[in-house]
Amino acid sequence: MGQSSSGKGDVASFLAGDTMAAYRVVTFGGASSTGIFVDPHLTSTAFILGVTLSGASVTGEAIDVLLAAPIAKCSCAASVSSGALGGVLTASAGQIAERANPATVTTRLAGLIGISLEAGDTNSVIAVLLQSGNQRADT
Repeated sequence: MGQSSSGKGDVASFLAGDTMAAYRVVTFGGASSTGIFVDPHLTSTAFILGVTLSGASVTGEAIDVLLAAPIAKCSCAASVSSGALGGVLTASAGQIAERANPATVTTRLAGLIGISLEAGDTNSVIAVLLQSGNQRADT
């Protein structure tokens, strides 16, 4: 695993545990003698590791992951409004969707990744202000 740091956050290079597109939310996928793997976020009990900056066309290919940054680009699973709370949908291979306001609806805050800074439609890529700490996705 290689790692670099800039004013935009920490980027680490992992191995893709599966094929995946850029701007997808990923989780720790395991380790082997060849390196540390990341997988698309597909389970509500896994903790979010970061957001892919590049895609991987085959399993085992190197993939850059943004680990800690105030703003990351994320792929949308459905329409997301600007200023909305965004959370990962486990059925959408690491894409985000708009979440209800937890002040008015019973929602697990752990299901949130951050606040969308722009609006987006299905499969579009938008800027998201990430929550600090380790997030976990809702189903």
